[in-house]
This record gives sequence, C-alpha cells and structure tokens, in this order.
Amino acid sequence: MDYLLKVLGSGGSKTKTNATVSLQIADNMLIDAGNIFQKYEFDTNKIEHVFISHSHFDHILELPFLIENGFTTRTKQLHIYGLQDTIANIKKFMFNDYIWPDFSLIPLLTTGEKSIVFNEIEFGTTLYINDISITPIPANHIVPTAGFVIEKNDRAFALSSDTYLNNDFWKTINENRKIDTVLVEISFESALNGLAQISKHLTPQLLDRELEKLKRDDLEIYIYHVKESSIPAVTEELKNYSNLKKFDVKFLPEQL
Repeated sequence: MDYLLKVLGSGGSKTKTNATVSLQIADNMLIDAGNIFQKYEFDTNKIEHVFISHSHFDHILELPFLIENGFTTRTKQLHIYGLQDTIANIKKFMFNDYIWPDFSLIPLLTTGEKSIVFNEIEFGTTLYINDISITPIPANHIVPTAGFVIEKNDRAFALSSDTYLNNDFWKTINENRKIDTVLVEISFESALNGLAQISKHLTPQLLDRELEKLKRDDLEIYIYHVKESSIPAVTEELKNYSNLKKFDVKFLPEQL
C-alpha cells in the first residue's frame, strides 16, 4: 500500500449508497469503523489497529463484527485506540455482554492472548506504529472527539473528525508544514446552520469562514461526512463561497 489512504466509507449517514466513516491508512490499520467489510480488500483478521475518533455509532458500528468475524482463526490481537471517554463508552455501551460480548475477556483461540486490547490516547501524544505516526488533536464536537495528524511516506494529512468551529485544528495545520492534505467534515447544507451549531458540525458557509484562519495556500482540501440528503445542496455550495473556490475544496475521493 503506497498511497496515503484508502476510503472505506466517508459519509455522514448509512444508506444504500452512503457508507459511514472508515479510512484505511495501512493494511492493518484503520481510522474509525463505520464501514469496513464492503470495501476492505484483505483478510480483515489482519487488521490490528483501529483508531476511533469518538464514540458515536456511525464511527464504531462495525467494531463488533471486526472481532467476531473469523474469530476462531484470528492470530492478531485487535488494538482499539481512543480518548478516555471514547474507550469508556465503547466498553459500557457496546462490549458489555448485553449489546455484544465483552471480547476483552475472551482469549483468542489460536494464541490465548486477549482478543481485544483497549488503548487510551491523549491529545498531542504521538503514537508510532511501523512507519506511521498518529497524533490526536482536539475536535469541537458534542462528545470528546479526536482529530488526527497522520504522517507516512514523508507526507502528512490532517483529519478534522466530527467538529464545529475549531481554532486548534487550523493552528496545527499552519504550524506543521509537513501537512499537505486536509480532510475536514461537512455534515449539512448552510440552510441548516442552526442544526450544525446544536450538533456541532460544519456546513459550507461555516467551513468557508474557517478557511480564513489558514495562513497557507499549498494544501489539498477535501470534505467528508456529508449526510446523503445534503449532498446535492453541498455540491452546489462548494461553487459559491470564495474560500471554498480559492482552495478548490472537493469531496473526498476513494483514494489519496
């Protein structure tokens, strides 16, 4: 895998044609777990590391099946990474024996090791896995949420995760000159700015304002997490705001 990332899902809703967020950054490493099995091109038992931005269901919904499918033959532990609140919520509301078995207590049949290992991450603390570094950065959402800066192959990209207005995100991009690609969420059209404020998401109008914080003009900027019902309006709005046009903001393609 010599590309920056492969998009397994990038939508803000799950429908027949819109898959929720999961990004493959290495053969064995994902960010979020909204849509894995329809797009992952390898044996999913090889996935060892999943970084979860936050505990909302559209970002974790295939985690149960990631450990359950092929469990009898899996030889690698599944490491799940998230903020303290994220890990606590996944344990409490998903792997709790009521909604899904607590696989952290069930050993792998092949090795006897714990099948799931939960790892708490902190803002600003970089993790190094193989040739990739991942640094969690603050997002501004209704639950504790991490964006990420991922460095690999002498390149870096910044991922906003679900967020509202977020000075820290743009400050990070301005200061880290390795970042050449930005993935930023938009969930709704600008007519729904009120809903975006309440639910802490962005719209084209709000992103246009956010881009004024950039002190760089050498970036590729892509949007993701758009609700399916908002896609037509957002598509048109990308043509109508000055900063969105200046930076040639596009929908996230399937591969970068």
